[in-house]
Amino acid sequence: NYYAATDSAYQDKQPLYQAEADTIFAQVAAKVPDNILGNFWRARVNSLRDPETTQGLAKPYYEAALSILEQKPDATKSVLVECNSYLGYYYFVKEDYNQSKQYWNKNIGIDPENETATKALGELNSPSFFHLSFGLSGQYLVAARLICLEINES
Repeated sequence: NYYAATDSAYQDKQPLYQAEADTIFAQVAAKVPDNILGNFWRARVNSLRDPETTQGLAKPYYEAALSILEQKPDATKSVLVECNSYLGYYYFVKEDYNQSKQYWNKNIGIDPENETATKALGELNSPSFFHLSFGLSGQYLVAARLICLEINES
């Protein structure tokens, strides 16, 4: 049960519930490949399994959901934003800043008032970002990552 997988009262069983949820959503994705729900929920479950995004467990599922969504003119904006936000953050963590910017810019295209994308791009585009992120101030890099962590909380 996805909710038990996220509920702190079931903390000792969360890995098991998350694995079960991933298996079920994989079946949904296989049975209905043109629908985003299987991959989208697999992305969410795997995001729970990798909260720091260090392994990128949710990446292939957000990419799969996004590839379906981008073909639909009536796609739900909040779902598009969630997919792009995860991928923008993933590439930020992997220090592929150009790729990260592409996803944040997609969010600005969807929602010009998107605060998280605006902050992320502001940091990534600041003249001091590259100077500071390459060793002179770990605090600056941590601050930029904290901005992006808002994604996982919303």
